[in-house]
Amino acid sequence: MASTLVSQAATTVYQSTGFVVMGRILRIDSGLPIVRADITTLTRKLVKANDVIATDVLVIADSIFDTLQTNPLWDLDTDGFNVRDIVTADKVTVGDAAYELWYEFASGTLPIFRWKREIYSRSVPGI
Repeated sequence: MASTLVSQAATTVYQSTGFVVMGRILRIDSGLPIVRADITTLTRKLVKANDVIATDVLVIADSIFDTLQTNPLWDLDTDGFNVRDIVTADKVTVGDAAYELWYEFASGTLPIFRWKREIYSRSVPGI
């Protein structure tokens, strides 16, 4: 796994609001999209100011698709995405802050692959 194509749907979010991260992750050996059977563990780390503030092991069946998916949130191309993460509102609670989402895809047959998304949270008045 080495190549990614990422939707811009989750670049800026509002504090204490859930959001979706989507991407297309391709196998390094074939250039084809990864499938569930390729991955043994998928971990997400949320980092703020160089501190890991949350680590979650994601459910592969909920996060990786065996065929490319499209929906109105995927606005990058018509091919679609094969990785989706629904980040809940309790993860990004501070407004006007920079966060990083680090995803680690582990596999028994492919090299470990890490994918980073930079997120900026905007303040919501009254929160």
